[in-house]
Amino acid sequence: MIRATLFLIFAFTLPAQAQDIFFFNAKGYTLQDGALIRFDALLVKNGRVQAAGPENLLRPYAGDIVQRDLAGKTLLPGFVDAGVAVAGSTSNAGDPVAQVESRLKNKAKLGFTTIHDTSVTQAGWDALLQLADEKRLPIRVFGWIKGFGSDFDSLSGRGPLTSLANDILSLRGVSIEVASKGCALAAPVALRNKLARANMRGYQAAVTLTGCVPPNAVYAAFSDVLAYSTFDGRHRLVYGYSASELRALYKPQSIVQTVVALPSQNGALSITLKGDRAIISAGLYAAGSTALAAFSQMNAALEDDRTKALEALSLAPAYASFMEDRLGSLDTGKWADFIILDRNIMTMDASAIASAQVVETWVAGRQVFAAN
Repeated sequence: MIRATLFLIFAFTLPAQAQDIFFFNAKGYTLQDGALIRFDALLVKNGRVQAAGPENLLRPYAGDIVQRDLAGKTLLPGFVDAGVAVAGSTSNAGDPVAQVESRLKNKAKLGFTTIHDTSVTQAGWDALLQLADEKRLPIRVFGWIKGFGSDFDSLSGRGPLTSLANDILSLRGVSIEVASKGCALAAPVALRNKLARANMRGYQAAVTLTGCVPPNAVYAAFSDVLAYSTFDGRHRLVYGYSASELRALYKPQSIVQTVVALPSQNGALSITLKGDRAIISAGLYAAGSTALAAFSQMNAALEDDRTKALEALSLAPAYASFMEDRLGSLDTGKWADFIILDRNIMTMDASAIASAQVVETWVAGRQVFAAN
């Protein structure tokens, strides 16, 4: 068999200012009130979405700005990796700033416009701050301090940082690993104390389950702490999932009533409670996993429900990070974070979704990755 090999040259750019640009002839999709909305033109000005809709209606508002014919390529809201470690494992052998920047650029190449980093250390945070100050952060970072040790003591002195540099960086959470003894919590009182500490300090808690500890044990600890609080922490639980449980979680029911998770190597779910509904965000821990691989896995688990799979990688994690009014969809006024794909993953054969390619990644109207 003769097999042709295509070599791609990856180019990273980070303009000092966002581009005012009119995209047309696109296969565009976004979410609005839980529904999938189709459009063929996108107008971006000052780094934000002016409008997404029919080309003939938007073109008069484009004026003389740059115009891009996407020639039928697919345009989607920016994807979020809701479970990743970037700023918590820098090597002493190299420049930590360069290491973090390289990892974030790779995430942009893989199709992510935002990451949720649950392992931020003091050294990692210093690197992120330097990159933000020098306008070198290619994508958004929503961070959690790694545990309640010395890093928390040094980073939490002034309380949570809700937004920096046009929402490019924030640090308003703390990650908590659950100690286990067999399939039970080893120290339930200690977990409650940590949750209460995070809640009182105004930090979002991200509790990571390992092994066979049932999520209901952690739900009970959350309930005890939140019963005496008015703080909307949007605390989250991160754990491996099974396809059947994932489908159950999308039903309009309380998290506490869901079945116990079956650990899986496929990825992780970040679950945030909103009223009586479970808000599901997808995260992949395998190094090099693309946004389209994440979409493909979520879609398969949901029995080919691409609207919900898109939500799990865009609007749901935006809500989980308090950014639903600024990110997660292509509504007017939100940041222009989006990806352009070579094929239409919303209509193509489900088995081939992961083979689609990210052509461009844009953050706040800036092209941060292009494959040439």
